Amino acid sequence: MINNVLVTVRGRHSAGDEEGEVIELVVPGKYNYRDGFHYVLYEETADDTGEITKNLIKFSEERMEIRKKGYLNSFMIFEPGKKTESDYQTPFGSIETGITTWKLDLREKENDIDVFVKYSMALDADFIQDCRVEIHIAARK
Repeated sequence: MINNVLVTVRGRHSAGDEEGEVIELVVPGKYNYRDGFHYVLYEETADDTGEITKNLIKFSEERMEIRKKGYLNSFMIFEPGKKTESDYQTPFGSIETGITTWKLDLREKENDIDVFVKYSMALDADFIQDCRVEIHIAARK
């Protein structure tokens, strides 16, 4: 796949029986593959302030990492069957979270890649929400 890509991130967070709304982000990005990992770099802009957060997603069939730097800062690890700890820093303070990954699915084609992850999030060991995130990386024409 070529370096310049279009990144679509679609997420749904639900607590209990309530299905949360779908949030979608579509932005240009950069893609690279090296040492057995896919790398995607893109920027997102906060709706309320216009501040920029740089995102780096590193993934393989077994693991995904998301690193955010800028307006929001975090480093999250997703490995099926494992619980990981993460510190999510916002302008209003830091949030310690636990992430239990249930599913990570990677599908590669010639000019695009789809990644699906299903996980649960907790604060101080208390369940907060179930999350589903789909990431689509496509070569820009």
